[in-house]
Amino acid sequence: ASVPKVVADYFVKPQLSWRVAAFAITAMLTCLALVGLAPAIKLSRVDISELLKNGAGTGKSRTTPRQYGALVVSEIALALSVLCSASLLVLAAVQVGMRYNPVAQIDPTGLVATFVAIAPPEPNDRRTKTDWMEFAVREAKKAPGVRWAAASSFGGTKRHAISLDDPSGIPVNKPSGMWGFQTVTADYLRVMGVAIKSGRDFGLGEFAKPVVIVDQRTAAFLWPGVDPAGPLIKFDSAHGKSPWIEVVGVAANFRVDPRRPLDPGLGSVYMLQSPDTAPLVAPRAAGMRYSAFFNLRARGPADGMRVAADLNRALGNLGNRLNVVDYPSTWDKETGN
Repeated sequence: ASVPKVVADYFVKPQLSWRVAAFAITAMLTCLALVGLAPAIKLSRVDISELLKNGAGTGKSRTTPRQYGALVVSEIALALSVLCSASLLVLAAVQVGMRYNPVAQIDPTGLVATFVAIAPPEPNDRRTKTDWMEFAVREAKKAPGVRWAAASSFGGTKRHAISLDDPSGIPVNKPSGMWGFQTVTADYLRVMGVAIKSGRDFGLGEFAKPVVIVDQRTAAFLWPGVDPAGPLIKFDSAHGKSPWIEVVGVAANFRVDPRRPLDPGLGSVYMLQSPDTAPLVAPRAAGMRYSAFFNLRARGPADGMRVAADLNRALGNLGNRLNVVDYPSTWDKETGN
């Protein structure tokens, strides 16, 4: 789905029109005249005492009960239609309020986020999940209101362990539990506004090999008192077959809630270019419509609502393989959604 450019501003920047206001006032006065004033003037000419003396009432004529019955049926039908419309309106308002919370702190530089699903591959399609992430980022950057775009995907460690290259030559194993890292595209930290504290950021067009950036919390936990730029890390046990990956930098801690202190332990780890080069396969679970999912983030110079509308138009041209599961919404710093 896409939003036409001619009406985009009406979605992202509500406007007041004197023509609409004049029409609404005219319609209101017309209804008051037809429904209230005209019947009142007509009834004011009737002598109520004369009607009561003659025994004229609602049941005097045979057609009167039918008319009253039709009136009651029409009133109930209209009331039910208004009730259903109001219920749908309230439901839509609740959904919009959950996504665009006016109380939340919205990033003023226009950071938006969405969720993209990858449909099952065709027989001769050998693209990996990373290939699809890069493709979506390229399409998102074509949107006029998008300056930066990046994709990310969550991944877990194998055997619930992390291995570190130790100068002694004996790898050090650390349990990771249910912790996981993010596979990202090159501009991810720039899009999210995460600063590099030591080492370097991911380079644009860097595709030679997977590299890793850890945040300050993770660096202090895995390499206490040492600058970790340069060591090797493995998201597996020391004897696993997963590759060793170089740590090229340390990023600032991304804190959703600045008021809550960070506990020591594993924090955010970003890996550029997943070492998994296997192409996507059809989902094995019954009822699954997609082979994989990833998050897509974009930032632009305009406000978040406008960037979301431009991003939605760009994502509408991705074809049948990529589907936007969630409409692009403004990034909420308070909740991290």
